[in-house]
Amino acid sequence: LVSGLGARRRSPGRRARRRDLPHRAPCAAPRLNDAMATAVSKKRKPSSVASQILAVCKEHDGQGGVAQKVLESKLAENDVKSADMLAALNELMKKGKVVACPGMDKALVFRLQSDEDAAKMRDLTAEDRLVYQEIEQSQNKGASTKDLRSKTGLQAPALTKALKKLETRKLVRQVKSVASKNTKIYMLIDLEPGREITGGTWYSDDQEFDHELITHLRNAAIGLVQREVQATVAQVHEFINNSGLVRGKVLEPSDIEEILETLVSDARLECDKQLTGSGGGRALFEKLYRMRPSFAFIDDEVRAYTSVPDCACLSCSSNWRSGAGTQLRPCPAITAWLAQACETNAHW
Repeated sequence: LVSGLGARRRSPGRRARRRDLPHRAPCAAPRLNDAMATAVSKKRKPSSVASQILAVCKEHDGQGGVAQKVLESKLAENDVKSADMLAALNELMKKGKVVACPGMDKALVFRLQSDEDAAKMRDLTAEDRLVYQEIEQSQNKGASTKDLRSKTGLQAPALTKALKKLETRKLVRQVKSVASKNTKIYMLIDLEPGREITGGTWYSDDQEFDHELITHLRNAAIGLVQREVQATVAQVHEFINNSGLVRGKVLEPSDIEEILETLVSDARLECDKQLTGSGGGRALFEKLYRMRPSFAFIDDEVRAYTSVPDCACLSCSSNWRSGAGTQLRPCPAITAWLAQACETNAHW
């Protein structure tokens, strides 16, 4: 019984028959052709799809980002499939390494994002990102709450919650517009408001029309033209900038031209054009401003015609007639007054 429970022993004949089988050589590994070897070597590259995307975005960082078509063509050179690219892009955008924004032709453009900005964008919901993209697209013109509601399709409570969260993260800020002071305008926190919002040079920091500044600039322009007899826009612009009259603002030549044109409209100055050269087959002219002749101001012009002399012929119609006839005789006072008014008008 004990021997029967032991291991079964193979018979000598069975072992001999197994040794008589022919010897087989080990199977050789299949040899890869050149195309397969290249594909395997590419798959073994340490750089992942995400790192390739970051490299392409870095190359186009100075251009404001890389378009989706350009990114696809660059990765296609390394045999990266579109599905793998999209998966890597989604992962990079979740981490905040890459952001997507609409381009000029409404196509997606991908650009790198700093770690600081990535921290601000972390944990934002889809609604928050949608509101942020619309505000970013408005640039320095800003976006009103009414525009954001129509473009995002969000209800007022959801939009208010998203805007408050973006303001808390210091991603956007609220600005006031001179055109509509009761309308809330939102723009990116690192952008300066455009002329449409601030009103331009002629508005103060409180968004009030700066009458005092305009008066000082008008007087300075007239003083220069009186000393120099005539002056161009560039000369007046250089004089005012060097005088230190304006602080905290940068005046452009177009701003000075607006001041000079108001003086022309008030008949304080007159404008002429002088030839400065030619270019592209066309003559180039420059505006030249000079003082108006004496008594040519509007107030003097009106005074010359409205200051009727006090003479007896105006109160007594009989003085206009010479005797009993119907022939009128000239009044010396009226004649002198009309002569002076006509002389004043001749200086225009």
